[in-house]
Amino acid sequence: MKFKPHKGIIKSHEVFLELEKLHDKAVNVFLVEIGRMGCEAKRFGLERRYSKKWYYADYRPDFKVECRGGRKFLVDVKAKIARGVADISEIKHTYANVRHVKGYLKASKETGLEVWLFIVFFDEFGYMLGHKWFNVNKIEWDKLEKARMWDGNLVYVIPLSLSSTP
Repeated sequence: MKFKPHKGIIKSHEVFLELEKLHDKAVNVFLVEIGRMGCEAKRFGLERRYSKKWYYADYRPDFKVECRGGRKFLVDVKAKIARGVADISEIKHTYANVRHVKGYLKASKETGLEVWLFIVFFDEFGYMLGHKWFNVNKIEWDKLEKARMWDGNLVYVIPLSLSSTP
């Protein structure tokens, strides 16, 4: 199957699949972390990397998490590359796609559950620098700066100081 980018998107099929390899590593980190918290994660959003087409409007978090004691929340796992960085403390901000945030907030409203971002940071060689949690429902998105990324996507610039723990 040949990837046909949507008009305005410059990410090639090869780049997309390379980034998905890091995403798989990030998911493994997430599953270990969730297990340490006494929780279990089940697939919530659809795996889309092998789909012939998919729609931006229906973006959903990757997982639904259920913890001992009955706590439930949704999580979207992200992998980010931090070039030229040796330690996570050197990273001052990260990004969230504006379209994705809209999907997270819609999923939260539909399910009545909080949505968290679990972002794993890797150096340019694929070594993990660390991870951070962000509560999508508690971030004041309208107060954050927006930027246009290399692939044409509009993103929110999120200071790492907004990270917290579920």
